[in-house]
Amino acid sequence: MPGPSVPNLDTFAESGGTGRYYPTDSPEELTKALISVSKAALCTFALASMPPDPTNIAVYLDNTLVPQDASNGWSFGRDSLTILLHGGSCDQALAEPDSVVEVVFGCGPPLPPKTLP
Repeated sequence: MPGPSVPNLDTFAESGGTGRYYPTDSPEELTKALISVSKAALCTFALASMPPDPTNIAVYLDNTLVPQDASNGWSFGRDSLTILLHGGSCDQALAEPDSVVEVVFGCGPPLPPKTLP
């Protein structure tokens, strides 16, 4: 009997929030895959409601504006109800146990960066 198909595995992975499945052939590759999946889960934030204007959102990490950037900032998940942190932003959030992530919806002009008190 043939093994599972890659498209089916990718569909399962996407449903779980990782975007794609991680093929592994060794314990080392499995460890790397599990770290990637864990990191993705820890840097995913569900929103309580749909933003009124998905183009006017500000994401802050410890009062610092995070750029909308899928490689080193933030992006939406599969829909506008999930925010994902990427790259250094995710690393920073994971490194500091007291980090605070805020998502602010705007409904007028674009939101300005926060200023520290």
